[in-house]
Amino acid sequence: MTLKEMYNKHLILKVKDKDGKECNSDKSYTEITNTTEGYKLKVNLVCGKVEDYIIVNLSDYSTCSSNTCVKVVENVPAKEEPKCETPAKTTETKTTTKSNTTKTSTKTNTTTKTNTTTKVAVTGISVSTSTLNLKVGETAKVSAVITPSNATNTNVMWSSNNAKVATVSNNTVKAVGAGTATITVTALDGNKKATIKVNVTETKKTQTTTKTETKTNTSTQTTTKTNTSTQTTKTETKPAQTQQTTTKTETKPTQTVKYLYKKTITNTYYTDWSAWQTEPIKQVDGVNIVEKKDFACECKVQIVVPVPKEVKVGTRTITKQVPKTVYEVRTGSSKVKPTNTNTKTYRNIKYSNGVYTWEELTPVTIYQPLTYTEDIYETRMVPEIREVDGGTVTKYREQVLKTETQTLTKTSTSKNDTSLINDGYKYVGVAN
Repeated sequence: MTLKEMYNKHLILKVKDKDGKECNSDKSYTEITNTTEGYKLKVNLVCGKVEDYIIVNLSDYSTCSSNTCVKVVENVPAKEEPKCETPAKTTETKTTTKSNTTKTSTKTNTTTKTNTTTKVAVTGISVSTSTLNLKVGETAKVSAVITPSNATNTNVMWSSNNAKVATVSNNTVKAVGAGTATITVTALDGNKKATIKVNVTETKKTQTTTKTETKTNTSTQTTTKTNTSTQTTKTETKPAQTQQTTTKTETKPTQTVKYLYKKTITNTYYTDWSAWQTEPIKQVDGVNIVEKKDFACECKVQIVVPVPKEVKVGTRTITKQVPKTVYEVRTGSSKVKPTNTNTKTYRNIKYSNGVYTWEELTPVTIYQPLTYTEDIYETRMVPEIREVDGGTVTKYREQVLKTETQTLTKTSTSKNDTSLINDGYKYVGVAN
């Protein structure tokens, strides 16, 4: 049942987070599940970007239908249900009717309670022992301790990674076959884990062998020597030797009929974290746990940046008047010999009949045309590729809920072995 449905039926008040914002009424819900340990209530809240849930065992209820549970024993106070972080008002109405032949009375008490409970998250979990050494058929009790002790949800789940070696049920580890197994306990709140290593060895079988050895060796030797001169007869008798006779007798146990028993067990556990990947992983409620994290990208990224640059767009022809100095030649005469100055230069000076003649060089500036080609440039924004740091990349990983079903077999000399039957085994026939 979603929060929206509960609001419509006026079962609870509006649920808000610590910032006063209402939780998502469509994604938040309550769910009741019938398990082998009894009914369990799951309350899942989605407030903003945060999603969390708690699971409570409804051991006081005998039957549950849809989202309604019924108790077996009457007049027993119901256990207080875990509350969200936002205070909620609950109205309880008790009606008691007493009747007899002379007096009838009806009493109704209405009490309004407001409870505020802050969820305490699980920060760690430990086990009573880290290693168990068992023989096949032996059992051992184990326990888990939740940290802190006042955590809101202290429910845990036990699982075995090798049910052919060891199984776990109701905090009891049972050795099934020789080998090594790991027992894992997982806190349902926070997914904290602790492990126990279980080493199982086979029980040694004894065999009785009786050996009897008797050795008997009997030998008699007589030697007679005769000398003609002395006529002396000598007889020698050697002591009898005992010959050893070996007799081996082996006693083997008498074979008895074996009866076969079988039991099917189901282990539910979360796998180890998968490798980080860049592809998003979809989270399915009750199936997997998804974690995402931002990592620094160890790569370079190419980006295009506009940069101002002088670009040639064409050419043009230019004609200019360039000044040039030339000298004009003039002639002159004088009775005085001319002298060169900064502005005048004389050459071919001649003297005749008392008169000097010469040529005078006079500088004159003239302008000549000069034609040339010139490139035309303009400032434009030109794209330029540069390498920069890649920044961060978001990666995802998950843990998947796995369920394994295994069939265990055992043999017994009894066709009605109560110890195996009480342990969940069923008789199936005579063992081959």
